[in-house]
Amino acid sequence: MLSNDDFNTIYLCCRSRLLRIARSGVPCDADAEDVLHDAFTAFFKKSPAGLSIEEAKRYLFRCVSSALSDWWRDTLRRRDRHAALAEGGANSTAANPSSILARKEEENLLRAAVAELPMRQHQAVTLRYFGGMTTGEAAVVMDCEPATVRSSLRHGIEKLQSLFQDHPNFIGNLRGQSNE
Repeated sequence: MLSNDDFNTIYLCCRSRLLRIARSGVPCDADAEDVLHDAFTAFFKKSPAGLSIEEAKRYLFRCVSSALSDWWRDTLRRRDRHAALAEGGANSTAANPSSILARKEEENLLRAAVAELPMRQHQAVTLRYFGGMTTGEAAVVMDCEPATVRSSLRHGIEKLQSLFQDHPNFIGNLRGQSNE
């Protein structure tokens, strides 16, 4: 069983990378901190007994991935509730949004679409492209073979391409973040 010192070591060792992964999946730093907090809380409450430090690190990466999915699911539910309350009222976006706002909206759409991918594809895309991990590193975190990560990435990208066929730059931007 992990001691408090082990948990502290894991936190200090992984926090910056996990925060970067969380930040890539949400619109702002405050939301990323919330996701990371939720992930660490789940990790401390639910981590199985008898994990080694390396296994605990991999489990923590999975907790962040799950927390990101939960955050987007909750955010989309809240947005849907607000839209239902507005009863189809006037669109709140400006007629000619600035390029910065348009890009931010595109990023949010992409992040929401990635959050809706099946879990293994979501993990692979998040760890590989947003987390900056190599395929090998993502395979260790996901506890699978690198070929499985590559396959999950390919299927995830294909799904995203079908969703955003009218916006090819979305997927081009995602592929452009590759760093292997």
